[in-house]
Amino acid sequence: MNRTDRQIAQFVVMWAPFGWPPEDKAFVEFGLTSERLYARCIEIIAVARRNHDLAHEEKTLVSRLAAVLMRRRVARLAERVA
Repeated sequence: MNRTDRQIAQFVVMWAPFGWPPEDKAFVEFGLTSERLYARCIEIIAVARRNHDLAHEEKTLVSRLAAVLMRRRVARLAERVA
């Protein structure tokens, strides 16, 4: 996991208690729209899951990131149903 991937994952996990990072914050930090940030997180998880040499802390971070993305997806699906 490279430094930028780690920073993105930490940023999204940090915002998890509030739902999802605000688009303006994500754009200022990483130059990414909210949708691109979501897609980038999926890429980070996919690459990390293929990498069997991750440190324990990185594995934990990736698991937390995956949980955040799952909650976001469930919330968005619930919005469509409502």
